[in-house]
Amino acid sequence: MGEQTSQDQYSHGATARDHGVPVPQLTQTLPDGRDHISWMESNVQQLEVALGR
Repeated sequence: MGEQTSQDQYSHGATARDHGVPVPQLTQTLPDGRDHISWMESNVQQLEVALGR
């Protein structure tokens, strides 16, 4: 399953990063080679980092 990200999402991410806003790299679909639990744990970890926790 591949990641579905539009060019518009990339430009918003770059704009946010340019202004010091953390942008977690989340996917909408299960990445190849990952199981559901490790995928969700990674998403939670990225959100915690972005929120400064």
